[in-house]
Amino acid sequence: MKDLKKSVEIFNEYLSEKSANYLQSANDKKAKGEQYEHVLDKIRFNVVSIFTQLFNTAIKQIEKKDGPVLRIYSENENNPNKQIENVFMGLLKKISGQWALSLEEAKKHNDTDTITKENAKIEVANQLLAKFDGIFG
Repeated sequence: MKDLKKSVEIFNEYLSEKSANYLQSANDKKAKGEQYEHVLDKIRFNVVSIFTQLFNTAIKQIEKKDGPVLRIYSENENNPNKQIENVFMGLLKKISGQWALSLEEAKKHNDTDTITKENAKIEVANQLLAKFDGIFG
């Protein structure tokens, strides 16, 4: 098993870097008058912020070895990496599931603006999940 503390540090650094990059990109695009791209990068920034909050919630639940989120998603798991994965993924599925529903609804109504925004959320989420799996999987 990988060193849990180091894995947490690596993922938090990655999230922090992605967040800063999206925020900088959003600001740059706003300054250039690229309003729609600015909005998309702000959405991407917000997705990273959501992941960061969910990840830190998962870590706190694991550190306390108690709490409602841990009991719901990973009560009988003893491997800390697996606990983090179970809690984090459990929380994330609730949120990202809403994005998928919104995307499907937008497709039904041919709402290209919402389709683009929901796709941006899902794309960033998939990138972050791939990194998470690479560290904790």
